Amino acid sequence: MATTLERNLVWYARLRLLERAFVWLPVGFLYFQSRFGLDGALRLSGLYYLAVVVMEVPSGWLSDRFGRVRTLRLSALWLLAAHLLFVGGDSFLAFAVAQSLVAASFAFRSGTDVALHFDTREALGSTAAFESTEARISRNAYMVTTGAALVGGALGTVDLRLPFAVAAVLALGQLAITLVLTEPPRALTTQRLLSQVGRCFAYMRRPMLAWLFFYVVVQITLEHLSVELGQPYVAELLGESADELQSTPLYVGVLLAAVALIGSMSASQAVPMRRSLGLIGALVVLAGIEVVIAVALAAAVSWFVVPLLALRSVQPAMANVLIPSAVSPLVAAEHRATYLSLGSLGGRLGYGALLLALGTTEDFTTVRHIVGMVAVVIMVTIVATAPIARRDVTRDGLEDAPSDA
Repeated sequence: MATTLERNLVWYARLRLLERAFVWLPVGFLYFQSRFGLDGALRLSGLYYLAVVVMEVPSGWLSDRFGRVRTLRLSALWLLAAHLLFVGGDSFLAFAVAQSLVAASFAFRSGTDVALHFDTREALGSTAAFESTEARISRNAYMVTTGAALVGGALGTVDLRLPFAVAAVLALGQLAITLVLTEPPRALTTQRLLSQVGRCFAYMRRPMLAWLFFYVVVQITLEHLSVELGQPYVAELLGESADELQSTPLYVGVLLAAVALIGSMSASQAVPMRRSLGLIGALVVLAGIEVVIAVALAAAVSWFVVPLLALRSVQPAMANVLIPSAVSPLVAAEHRATYLSLGSLGGRLGYGALLLALGTTEDFTTVRHIVGMVAVVIMVTIVATAPIARRDVTRDGLEDAPSDA
């Protein structure tokens, strides 16, 4: 069994690389906008986040109840079906179904892949290596995203559907990897869904875990504000409309490649930053970076903002290493995927509602201004509540070594 589980670690790392090959990312919003206008593109994006809401917690419960590997296999299947529909679909309804399938894929993956990694290391008695390994995998995965962004942007100049066709092939590769993964031994939850959710919320009686949960919720909003708006922002800089795109996909591809490259370099600095600033301090600083980007987007349409857009991966690259490392040892194995899914649920619910609200206007300037105001409110709340979490973290010595808590 030990040898099989050790192979799990190798295949897990490869799976994460394919998961991050977002070939479609440089053209996704542009593709939607070219077919259905700015309001339609925003509605489709909002639909994705709200669809994740429906599936996020049930997928985490299924992972805790029936296994990590089965859940990841379903995730790959949904993603394959979605990309095939994006390539062959022709109506808003078809795209809406495809967005829902993407949402299902990401929901089933969310929390489950990290839980599989921690469960495997727990079974092997090597949890001390979890944080550093996650940092290395995250670094390599962002490097894959760098190449995927360049390829997707180049393909998008030929046909906006081509990146989705390539993404379908990569989803097939993900499915193949899940077929060779082994379920690590652990206690499976026997609780019903609502009971499981109640047990997970009970963990949040602890101030540190409550603050981290809140942080995950707003992190998802912050890191995606520039994702959805970055593509039409670049198009506006180039003076191109959604109906007459020429060089925008290529420029967005280069920008996203820079984003991923910076994310790769940032991931390896997560542990040193936590040791230097402490867990809470590091997360506050990372949130501040995203807020600066959102405010700059709101302030003006200028090429001077583009270098700031390239920094949008710094927060997720580092926070997505630090938060699971701090949370996983404090949450029972049979609750981990559900607990992590709850944070994603909250973030996508809030951000999905925001996108649907923004989808009521075609005025891009108004959209940018609202986004900037929302980001400032989020940052003020994070800073105001951070001292409560810091006191709890420091009390148990978690500030210096969350992975060993």
